[in-house]
Amino acid sequence: MAQSSPVPGMSSDDMNTALDFAKAGYASGRYVWWTKGPTGFLTDETLPANRNMVYRDCTETR
Repeated sequence: MAQSSPVPGMSSDDMNTALDFAKAGYASGRYVWWTKGPTGFLTDETLPANRNMVYRDCTETR
């Protein structure tokens, strides 16, 4: 069963896993979801690096 994804309309099964030292990233097309511990943020890799953050300061809820 697919888990929910940070990108609307896209399942986490469709996302590829990427590792960057202590952070984990999940990429699908132009979007990359980065997590470190209970926090994360979503970037759009088609935008300039200084303004590519779609969602930031996201935290895990239980």
